[in-house]
Amino acid sequence: MVPYEYYKNEYLGQEIYEWNWPAACFRAEEKLAALEHKYTLTPYGPESRKMAVCAIAELTNHFRRDFLITQERLGEVNVEYDPDGDKKLQKRILQNIEGYFHRYRGVRQ
Repeated sequence: MVPYEYYKNEYLGQEIYEWNWPAACFRAEEKLAALEHKYTLTPYGPESRKMAVCAIAELTNHFRRDFLITQERLGEVNVEYDPDGDKKLQKRILQNIEGYFHRYRGVRQ
């Protein structure tokens, strides 16, 4: 797991609070592992994986809050989610990790 200090001091993250970091980091590492299973990802440098985890954690946190929820009510608990939200999030994650990994788009063997 990427330490919160790395997120704050190296990645210069400001979106995720320390108390929420373990869960956000865990989800981000799961998403990156799924991408590594699906694609051939070659890191650009030794810190690429940590930076990608931070980027995915921040994007997932931001995306969930601002794009997946399409409607809320204050008086009653009524929340609607975007049915295409997962596809949109996956596309954004792939765009964000391109700064840290080369993604081979050929056929996996």
